[in-house]
Amino acid sequence: MLSSDLEWKIIYVGSAESEEYDQTLDTVVVGPIIAGRHMFVFEVFAGINFFLCNFSHVAQQKVAL
Repeated sequence: MLSSDLEWKIIYVGSAESEEYDQTLDTVVVGPIIAGRHMFVFEVFAGINFFLCNFSHVAQQKVAL
């Protein structure tokens, strides 16, 4: 089991040049999680061109597209 929850964020990328224009559209915390494969649906309804989906665990941020 993970020692803490996972935090997922959907982030609108406002500009490729700077994070200053990025906006967090939604955040969800998932846990506790046991070892294995898991799936969940995280939907955000927005007419956007590009977004990031990132997660963090124990202050280590990871990025998934």
